[in-house]
Amino acid sequence: MNDLSGAPSPAGRIDLAREPDFSLGEARIRPSACEVVVGGRRVRLQPRVMQVLVALARADGEVVSRPALVESCWSGLSIGEDSINRSIQSLRRLTQIEAAGAFTIETIPKIGHRLALYPAAAGPVATVARSRAGGRRLPWIAATGTLALAVAAIAATFIMSARPARWAVERSESLVSTPWAERHPAISPDGKTLAYSAGPNIASRRIYLKRLSGGESIRLTDGPYDDAAPVWSPDGARIAYVAARPGEPCRIMVVNAPAGLAREVGRCQGAGRSRAVWSPAADALLFSDAVTSTAAGRIVRLDLATGGRRTITHPSGGLGDSEPAVSPDGRWLAFTRSSPETQSLVTIHDLRGGRERIVANLEQNQGGFAWSEDSTALFVAAGNGVESTLWAYPIGGGDRTLVAVWPLDVGRLASGPGGLLAAEISSSRFNVMCPPASGEAEPRVTDPANGQSWSPTFAPDGTLALASDRSGDNAIWLAARGAAPRSFLSWGAGYVFGLSWSPDGAALAFVRTVNATITLNVVGRGGRELATIPVSAVEVGQPAWRADGRSLLFPARNGGGWRLWRADLSRPDKPYPITNPGWIAVRTRGDSLFGVKVDQPGIWRLGPKPALIVTGFSPRSPDQWTILKDQIVFADGIYPNPKRLLSAPIFGGRARPFADMPRATNDTDFAIDPRSGKPIYIGIVNSDTDIELLHLVRK
Repeated sequence: MNDLSGAPSPAGRIDLAREPDFSLGEARIRPSACEVVVGGRRVRLQPRVMQVLVALARADGEVVSRPALVESCWSGLSIGEDSINRSIQSLRRLTQIEAAGAFTIETIPKIGHRLALYPAAAGPVATVARSRAGGRRLPWIAATGTLALAVAAIAATFIMSARPARWAVERSESLVSTPWAERHPAISPDGKTLAYSAGPNIASRRIYLKRLSGGESIRLTDGPYDDAAPVWSPDGARIAYVAARPGEPCRIMVVNAPAGLAREVGRCQGAGRSRAVWSPAADALLFSDAVTSTAAGRIVRLDLATGGRRTITHPSGGLGDSEPAVSPDGRWLAFTRSSPETQSLVTIHDLRGGRERIVANLEQNQGGFAWSEDSTALFVAAGNGVESTLWAYPIGGGDRTLVAVWPLDVGRLASGPGGLLAAEISSSRFNVMCPPASGEAEPRVTDPANGQSWSPTFAPDGTLALASDRSGDNAIWLAARGAAPRSFLSWGAGYVFGLSWSPDGAALAFVRTVNATITLNVVGRGGRELATIPVSAVEVGQPAWRADGRSLLFPARNGGGWRLWRADLSRPDKPYPITNPGWIAVRTRGDSLFGVKVDQPGIWRLGPKPALIVTGFSPRSPDQWTILKDQIVFADGIYPNPKRLLSAPIFGGRARPFADMPRATNDTDFAIDPRSGKPIYIGIVNSDTDIELLHLVRK
């Protein structure tokens, strides 16, 4: 291979930082930057995929066995076949789209893989879009889960759908990228200017404007509030946004663009945060609000001339309606509706007749949506734990079509004229932390992994189990008391969460999802599989062991809603429901059961007549609680950070402070060491959100 004379054997451990650049046909490979440069374009690969490419290139056209790839790219760890297959598939997509005509990857059945160069006269390289690699949100109880390897640079690969699509990504560019988090993109009606929010944290942002043609951003707002969610008026002369301050209902503001004094045009009734959009005639603003801070949100219309309010949508439960977006033709209002079953349903409302229908389901409330320029479709971004996908949903009916796939996290979207689509792209690192010591403000990182960690749980002897992607795969790691974590189980595909030790610490239960298949798995301390429980459900929550260690309880949602199920390890293939619908989380203490209801705040003791033990606990994060001896310890404080843990007597009584959790996210996971009684939690080491601009074309 080009530039690889004297390269080490593929069996040697590959350290990308020390690997020299080399060429494969017309493609220049830069391992230390995880980049492939083709025709002046830079395509970023995930580190593990780059390691596999280097290993194959080292072999100089010879076949590399799968064990040799494991040794050189995974340090000999025990991994599943899917790990290698996924990396090979990524390289094949690279050779078929970004680096077409440069080289190819061949598979020799039952032996291994080989890299081969195409002749120099091969066809031209296809033009594709690029984006910056991103990270992932903390895991939730959704079956699809959420995971992507965080990378802190620009240009990850867009992969076009193999099926015919109405829209495709022609190219993309990094539009705004600074150490601050840039969010809430909004493209002006003439397609020349981007409005967005940015600041050092989510409590002190301002609205900024930036020309799409280049140049520096200019600040539009200033003041004592957190300014966010800008949206342009139909004529592009004004911008509406939301000003928020902790403990107060948010304020709806309007400011002239590109400069002017902001004025308050209305206030939320109960919502602390919201998003407003203009009516088609620009005489009103539609935004999400609630009667009280704990009531379900709904979309209301604020008349700018009179200040009168009128309710537009009427949710039947759950967290309600939010994120409104009016179609360019003024007929449709799109929004997300959080149902009592915690689904996030992208819904459209006919502003003329009031009819509503569901367009898409964002299982974890991840991603975002935006209208196409002609109002015939909604672009919807959603993550599945491995990648984020962009879909086009036709409003007039018919199947959705895949537009693009990213190996990163994609958030809110905003569309503009001429096929413009702006997207939030996130990267982050989440590690295990312990609360600050007395007199200190910052927590201590106890497991400084280069990646994401989630779902920690302690065994009775203090052994910590957690899920992590630090090795490039979704894996379970174990850490004995005082020792560094070691890899325990690893998979190349799917997502693992909901870890739970048995009462004697001899077995570990967890949920694993692969595509739409969900299983509840039980393994011994040595990694031997003890049981695999099939779960016919859309979402599953964290399992809890019965006191005898012979059965598991778990919440699951299917067509009948959320309810609690039981699986006996003697008959793992026959789980069965044990409650009526309405329960979304469960914990055990001895023979007593405790749970969280789908549509009511609080933690309850289950029985013939459930008793409320803890008031105010939100079902929005149903797994943020545990039982420690005679106390229920639960997370409190959704906004602003820092969060804290409270504890309440298990038999009922007043909640008291337990520990602060600075740097914790709203959906943080935590665990308490049963020997010391000290908590750990998943906190943010670093997090960034930038804005990418996509250029869409119709096929």
